[in-house]
Amino acid sequence: MHWPRTESRSLIAFGLLLGWLLLLPWPLGANRDWIWLWFAAALGPIAMLALTTVSVTEAWRRWPRALRWALLALAISVLIDLLRAAIGQVADPAQGNACWALADVAAARLGAIQSTTVLLLSLLLVVLVPTRARARWLLAVIFVTGIAEALLGIGVVLSVAGFSWFGHELGNSGFATGTFVNRNHFAGMLELAGACGFGLLAAGIRIRPAAESPIEWLRRVLQAVLGTRLLVRVGLAVIVVALVLTRSRMGNVGFFFGLTLAGLAAIVYWRPLPKLLIWLLLSIVAVDVLVLGAWVGVEKLAERVAETRLLAAPGTEQEVDGVAVVVANPEPNESERWAVAAAGLRLWWQRPWLGHGAGAFRTLFPSAKPASVTLFYDHAHNDYVELLVERGAVGLLLWLAAVLMLLALAVQVLRAPGDSLRRGLALASIVGGSALLLHAMVDFNLQIPANRFWFQAVILGGAISSGLPWAKRHRLPSAASAST
Repeated sequence: MHWPRTESRSLIAFGLLLGWLLLLPWPLGANRDWIWLWFAAALGPIAMLALTTVSVTEAWRRWPRALRWALLALAISVLIDLLRAAIGQVADPAQGNACWALADVAAARLGAIQSTTVLLLSLLLVVLVPTRARARWLLAVIFVTGIAEALLGIGVVLSVAGFSWFGHELGNSGFATGTFVNRNHFAGMLELAGACGFGLLAAGIRIRPAAESPIEWLRRVLQAVLGTRLLVRVGLAVIVVALVLTRSRMGNVGFFFGLTLAGLAAIVYWRPLPKLLIWLLLSIVAVDVLVLGAWVGVEKLAERVAETRLLAAPGTEQEVDGVAVVVANPEPNESERWAVAAAGLRLWWQRPWLGHGAGAFRTLFPSAKPASVTLFYDHAHNDYVELLVERGAVGLLLWLAAVLMLLALAVQVLRAPGDSLRRGLALASIVGGSALLLHAMVDFNLQIPANRFWFQAVILGGAISSGLPWAKRHRLPSAASAST
């Protein structure tokens, strides 16, 4: 049997990686150790196949400096996780605050595997997406998967019927949850999928000279409306409807914050500025929020933003006879969330530099839980606080440095001369990255494996776009205007 050629092996590895990303959200957002570990294991053979198609050292020299520094920051954080997991020293109060001590050795080892998977996924994406077609496929797979999840979430809400999925009863809450136990995590996934949809819309914009007549302008508008862009626009509307139906306050705020930030960045840096991009942004607000949102009940979401009551929702874990089970419990209001975050900061201060180790929050929080907090918490409902508790200031700074460098690279791509595909990838990175970074202040989407891995794929959009070949069409001079 002949071993496939390098190009064929690269294509096979890329197809497997797309399938890996497509499957991630479906089994409860991969939010069970026995689920996401299978995904981590599956990424290994894909990586070995990919390594036979490219010289990593040569690719490293071609990558932008910001990307190299971001990957280096991730690699350092992974190395720290692996060393701590290998040493496996359990914290002992009698021995003082040992730098490498862990609150939970088993959880730390799982955390090291997950952070290694994030780094490996990052390397695979920048290695396996060297062409414009593959970049479009990457955006399309995440976007289409989000549409499928959104349609499922909408259908279950409208039918008022639940279903059993991987041992959990989903869909009886009145909120859209898709295949996620928690609607806020479903909202986080939709934010990332919506970012890719917006990136695809921006990537389809063509820069042309201004229309010479109203008839020519009308013809271009009809081409835009009736062409493939219409399908993407409808898909984005479906995702927005599902996002509204989650009734996730910060999920909706985060997505539209991301769109606003990306729109402002495009207005400032994209030259010549396509008029169609502005119309797309306005249509998302006018059509998706005001029209479709009114149909599905956006006023209920507005009430949730204004209120601070405890609202019933499924999927909260509690301990019953020493066993963690999922039961219906009220969600915490804002005051309780901040009380949990404050308690988490006190835990962090006990080991400020490297923290207590991955997975430590669940182990340590019961001893630090304030009397005013009545619910069971296995996460801090604040990704930044949880990262401080588990990885310390060093871990938080390394992660933030990596993320911010990748987003800065996306802005750099947006402001540099280039074509719409590059800028569409950069805009997807800005929308998805800023949306989840804001959402992370009141939730723990980045502790959900599917959302964490998708987040990494989306924010790498700017880095991937910077290495793509130019479009075959010659770029128009800057004096040309962008048509609709």
